[in-house]
Amino acid sequence: MSNKKKSLKDFRLIILITAVAAVLIWIFLQPNFFEVGKGSSTFESKYLNFSLSLPSGFQAKDETSRIIINSDDGQITVNRNGTQFNNLEDYISDFDSKRNLISSETNNTSINGHEALSRLVEYPDQNYSQKSYYIYVEKAVYIFSTTSESLYDELDQIAQSFKYTGE
Repeated sequence: MSNKKKSLKDFRLIILITAVAAVLIWIFLQPNFFEVGKGSSTFESKYLNFSLSLPSGFQAKDETSRIIINSDDGQITVNRNGTQFNNLEDYISDFDSKRNLISSETNNTSINGHEALSRLVEYPDQNYSQKSYYIYVEKAVYIFSTTSESLYDELDQIAQSFKYTGE
């Protein structure tokens, strides 16, 4: 085989390997999109260290900083905020002091052994309200929320199914 043919063959091999590597990297960097079929299904975030059950008809998009859960009736978001506070009460007090909000129907609870709180929150300056769950886990607070009143029952179900999967 001549040097020219060998060089061309090596060049094609390098191009092929590079293309395969690029495709694999692209696939790995895509958000995890999880569509739920019939009945409840378990969704596990590969970025935020938790799993939960999703009702039928819901889709979850796993992003590095949040989860977006969609249905035909609206959207539920899940965010994780780091905190220097040692408990949920202090976090909520600080959170509320920095915002113009009105909270009602506050319910302190525990979800799978973690401090939790649910409430309705109205933001008068921004002219909207939402239902939110706050779950405290090891210097982080997971916030589940929706502005869609028709999803309040599903939000309750989803937040109550929260399981921390970190160490």
